[in-house]
Amino acid sequence: MSEKFLIKMEVADNEGQRRQQNQRSQKPQFEVRYGHMFSEHIEQAPEGCDSDF
Repeated sequence: MSEKFLIKMEVADNEGQRRQQNQRSQKPQFEVRYGHMFSEHIEQAPEGCDSDF
């Protein structure tokens, strides 16, 4: 593997665990209308950005 494609992370070994413990669950931004429909039914880019219905 070429050095120009290498990503180095210089963080403590337990940093990922620490961040995961401090992460708060987020309240849904939209609860009604188009925003709610979009957030519930539109898939992300890896799934094709399509609706699930």
